[in-house]
Amino acid sequence: MCVAATFALEHDAKLAQGLLESAGIPAFLRNENVNRINIVYAMSEGGWRLYVPAAAEQDARELLNSRVSAADLASQAE
Repeated sequence: MCVAATFALEHDAKLAQGLLESAGIPAFLRNENVNRINIVYAMSEGGWRLYVPAAAEQDARELLNSRVSAADLASQAE
């Protein structure tokens, strides 16, 4: 397993996790419950770390770094 991304906020990490999982890439947040209870610990550990299998690291990073246009979002909402 490797870190695909880190986040300062839990909701950003959860959104990214959902995006990866919807694309078929397994993802999990390490120390999720501890981070939720103790935000100081979460920040001292570098924030929320999103892990993926090493074989999926490149795909995960590409997906997380991709940009979606407003037109794309509108067409998906219809």
